[in-house]
Amino acid sequence: MSARTKTTKNETFDFEASVAELESDIEKIDTGSLTLEESMATYEKSMKLLKSCQKFLQEAELKINSMAQSKDDTDLSDHVKS
Repeated sequence: MSARTKTTKNETFDFEASVAELESDIEKIDTGSLTLEESMATYEKSMKLLKSCQKFLQEAELKINSMAQSKDDTDLSDHVKS
């Protein structure tokens, strides 16, 4: 299952594809097969992807924490006598 989220009205962010692209970019840079200019451009693109991945994970963590809190509140209300 792929983790996707909307980033703009018509664009979606694919976390797994972004991580795969980051891994590929790192491998390209590490092998030394790119020119300096290509390496710098790849690095810049990778940093943008990394920030997008971090944002995606932060939003996922907030959502999970919110759902866990909602569940805890529901569980507590089931045990409180009126």
